Amino acid sequence: MENATTTIKAEGDIVTIIRNGSINMRQVFERDKMHRSVYQTTFGSMDMMVKPWNIEVDLTDLGGSIKLEYELELDHAHLGTNSLLIMVKEA
Repeated sequence: MENATTTIKAEGDIVTIIRNGSINMRQVFERDKMHRSVYQTTFGSMDMMVKPWNIEVDLTDLGGSIKLEYELELDHAHLGTNSLLIMVKEA
């Protein structure tokens, strides 16, 4: 995603992904809770919904990982199940 900055916040078992730039969105991942947001792109906006069933956060001062498994909908159309693994390491 060119010209976009992604920020990830993990607080316990709640993970928030924020993108700013050419694509704007803020999505919250909280186990067994549905969260809706607006996914803004240069082509227009879409309603986005995620409902995670698995969130694994394993972070230390040296890095670690975040694993998200969730259902995804865009504009009320079910897109399927997704798995996202984010590896964090010192630059």
